[in-house]
Amino acid sequence: MPSDYALFNYKQAHEVQYVSSLYLERQKVKECLKAHCSDGTISQWTHKQLYDFLAKHGFTKIK
Repeated sequence: MPSDYALFNYKQAHEVQYVSSLYLERQKVKECLKAHCSDGTISQWTHKQLYDFLAKHGFTKIK
């Protein structure tokens, strides 16, 4: 299991804010994250898994 530091903590607003700030479609990414957080889809995911997921959904990473 990955370290807690490697996991995306969707329960903390600053994590959602940080990840969404890395993308061109900031607001849409934030909405996507909130939707998938509420249904548990991205629970216990690493940041890498999350970034791959967002890329597959067509979001453009700028940072």
